Amino acid sequence: MAAKKPAGLSLRQFAMHVGVSHTTVAEWIRDGKVPVDEHNKVPKAQGLAAVRQMKRQAKQEGPEAVQERPLLEA
Repeated sequence: MAAKKPAGLSLRQFAMHVGVSHTTVAEWIRDGKVPVDEHNKVPKAQGLAAVRQMKRQAKQEGPEAVQERPLLEA
């Protein structure tokens, strides 16, 4: 009998699902904002809940809470 396939989404699949780049999802994972399982897959339900929570938090904090990155000078 074949091994059971992990139920989570890959980083790129999750990024496509929520409409952001895979590098954004990688940052979220690195920062502990989005969970991953033991196979480095994003559990769909928990990942979507984390994204909803981040969106709610960003709305509450407003645009003044967004930190701008300094421009690189040539």
